[in-house]
Amino acid sequence: MSTLDPATPAEIAAIRRRYLWMATSIFFLDLAITLIFTAAADSWANLWRSAGIGVVLMLGANWLIARWLFEPIRHYLEGRTSFESVERRLTQLPLLTARPVAVLAFLVSAFRLSTPWWVDPAIVELPKSTVSERMSAGVACAMTSREMIGFASAGMCTPANRVHGKFSNQPPCVGSAS
Repeated sequence: MSTLDPATPAEIAAIRRRYLWMATSIFFLDLAITLIFTAAADSWANLWRSAGIGVVLMLGANWLIARWLFEPIRHYLEGRTSFESVERRLTQLPLLTARPVAVLAFLVSAFRLSTPWWVDPAIVELPKSTVSERMSAGVACAMTSREMIGFASAGMCTPANRVHGKFSNQPPCVGSAS
């Protein structure tokens, strides 16, 4: 039985770059959505705040966390540690990466949603959401997340249509040509 040679520094760097790119690529999606929202809401005065928190958390903090998570794997690839010491990290790396990304995404969303409440409305020109809008968004997110992970049936949320400007669970009437 032969022993495996450690990876070359160029191969290790390529693997590490690919992992860091995958871990931080959420930032570019977030930036695109932020730019689309900013253009649609014509809130260019708030772009630096909204994009800035994304750069700091979704790119900066996420990159630092991903670097830290990859270090034991880099040590294994260099031949400094055994496979047994890094096996669990290798198998759980996607989950270990996704957990801080979810926390950072929540913090970014909380910051952005709270902006109209602590910034002068004359500067930002963003509408404040009402309590009922925040509650309905929270309930919809909770229902969807529960259904996605299998805690609730898909029938818990009733799909809604707008009929005469109001939400209804019935489809709108369409006049027939008969």
